[in-house]
Amino acid sequence: MWSPLEGSATSGNGLLALDQPVVYSLFPDQDTLFASGRFTFARNGTGWTTVSDVARWDGRTWSPIGLSKLGGWVWALARFRGELIAGGDFYSLDDPEVRNIARWDGSTWRPMGPGVDGQVVALAVMNDQLIVGGGLSRAGTVDVRGVARWDGQSWDSMGPIQFFGLSPRVNSLVVRDNKLYVGGSFSQLGGVDARNVTTWDGGMWAPLGNGFDQEVLRLTFYKGELVASGRFNQLEGVPAYGLARWDGETWIPFPGEVGNPRSGGVQIFAMCTEGQDPYVGGVFNEIAGVPAMNVARWNGVRWNPLGSGIGAQELGFYPSVSSVAVFQNSLYAGGYFSTAGGKRSSHVARWDGIGSAFAETAKLAVAPGRPNPFTAQVLVPFWLPTAARVEAQVVDLTGRRVRTLLRADLPAGYHPTVWDGTDDGGARVRAGVYYVTVRSSTNGPEARKVVLLP
Repeated sequence: MWSPLEGSATSGNGLLALDQPVVYSLFPDQDTLFASGRFTFARNGTGWTTVSDVARWDGRTWSPIGLSKLGGWVWALARFRGELIAGGDFYSLDDPEVRNIARWDGSTWRPMGPGVDGQVVALAVMNDQLIVGGGLSRAGTVDVRGVARWDGQSWDSMGPIQFFGLSPRVNSLVVRDNKLYVGGSFSQLGGVDARNVTTWDGGMWAPLGNGFDQEVLRLTFYKGELVASGRFNQLEGVPAYGLARWDGETWIPFPGEVGNPRSGGVQIFAMCTEGQDPYVGGVFNEIAGVPAMNVARWNGVRWNPLGSGIGAQELGFYPSVSSVAVFQNSLYAGGYFSTAGGKRSSHVARWDGIGSAFAETAKLAVAPGRPNPFTAQVLVPFWLPTAARVEAQVVDLTGRRVRTLLRADLPAGYHPTVWDGTDDGGARVRAGVYYVTVRSSTNGPEARKVVLLP
């Protein structure tokens, strides 16, 4: 079940700003969950606390990181030599040398040398050095180009990054078995040809197979294998809609298509394993044919939605999940959204289904129609957790049946349903608002609104 962080479900509790609030990073650190992004206030019960782009959650309440403030966007957090590190696109009103990266010494944000030029979007620690990635051009006085390392005293380059025709960028850094893995948008790193993903052993860069035809957004490890998400659509001519794994020799599409080629695939911005099966977040309304709103879980066999997922942003923008993390036996999701599980949750929410039977996923689930509005046809897919007798209908605003789309015994799994805007007699109905309703012998009804254009 999804729940907002503290207070009533109608209060919109969470993290807010006056302009385009978003939570980019969730960083579990012992008994504290740190959140960063672009926000100004955190709600606790009926009151508001000023937090300014970085906040801490102890499982009950939000609190600021001291009184020192960062101004801008904070995209990444890490722990290095006992201090919290923040990276992003920001400055400090208290110290002009704080530029895009800073360390928290327990009382204030401190500079790390003269700071860096360019956005910092990824942080990792390897061999007692802090690795920094993003759209970097310089770190202190050093030309670093995309990725750099900090030894506690000074900055050092790790080799130039290139991408012909576009701005190169590092999006994700992960360390495993004393190796650094880098994902982003580049054709070369450290002078080595590598399409959007590469690895570094502490001395040399090396490609990982033939890489990807498009940008890599996130990297993580699952069952000992590197998993990459991104905007890529194929691997060596094989469809791979946004998610793939590295078996040590080649990239393999992750089990089940992620997204749907008819809708252009999905974008997965966040991945988390933490010893569990993978959780992913991003911008999608289905994954491998399973209706799932912006967040989902892989159970080793198939993808599962997490309740009704992360819902709509009220300001007219698409909702998105930018970060997922496990903290105190619950899954936390952060991003740009105003509801989770149908409850008001301002840009951060908690899922308490880890280790449970996932009761909410064991129900009939109906995905939003697409395209919507429509003129010729609208696809409204649904997911059956078990085999059942199913009936799908189109009704108007009065509840009157317009068309019976389906009445059949169906197996468990994904099922597409298409309406062409006609009634049971085959006549075109008038333009307007309709509902596609689906009910089964065990669940339902569930409905999705569709809009038929003239």
